[in-house]
Amino acid sequence: MNTNSYTELVFSNLPYNPVTDFAPIIHLAWISSMFIANANAPFNSFKEMIAVSKAKPGSINWGTWGHATSPDIHVRWINNQMGVNITAVPYKGGTQTIPAILAGEIHITQLAVGASLPHIKAGKIKGIAITGDRRSPLLPDVPSLAEEGVSPGILSYFGLFAPAMTPKPIIDRMNNEFAKAMQAPSVQQFFRKATLEAIGGSPEEFSKFLKADGANAAKVFKTIGIRPTPAP
Repeated sequence: MNTNSYTELVFSNLPYNPVTDFAPIIHLAWISSMFIANANAPFNSFKEMIAVSKAKPGSINWGTWGHATSPDIHVRWINNQMGVNITAVPYKGGTQTIPAILAGEIHITQLAVGASLPHIKAGKIKGIAITGDRRSPLLPDVPSLAEEGVSPGILSYFGLFAPAMTPKPIIDRMNNEFAKAMQAPSVQQFFRKATLEAIGGSPEEFSKFLKADGANAAKVFKTIGIRPTPAP
């Protein structure tokens, strides 16, 4: 998934090269996640959140999963792109930010669309924006980050890889078999339940995408001040 593209931007001492040690097979799916706010947060939309942030810098608390995790990258990126000061509050993972957002310890955090739905329907949280450049069919009324005037920054997706020295005929065969499997009703149903958007395509198309995504991620990380450091 996207961690394969971004890991070398976070850790300086990886025992492998995420670019040259793997051969792309197929781009499986987009991961649909979103920004969610506590039901009593002083804003009901992304634009309102930005307005509150500008009027009262530092007053909004954003729960992250720690340094250089997706929520941390997003809040840094939004602060940079929108000229605001939203306070990042690090937790030890998504399992901690969910009860925190429900209890009102934090105003906003990031969560998968599927995990957010039950709490949105119960009125405990509200959807603010879908990460990326497209809306979720499960929440068609919630705008994407791109629609709110912010470049998505980073993208979340799943992909399939093989060791770099895998022969091309095997790569092509695996691509073909997985592409066919993705058309099966049971697999499509699984994707829908997991709120994943199937992609597919050739190994060459996936490779081209990975290069562009890696270059974009490098610019984003440099802009928000995340530099590679030794892994713990």
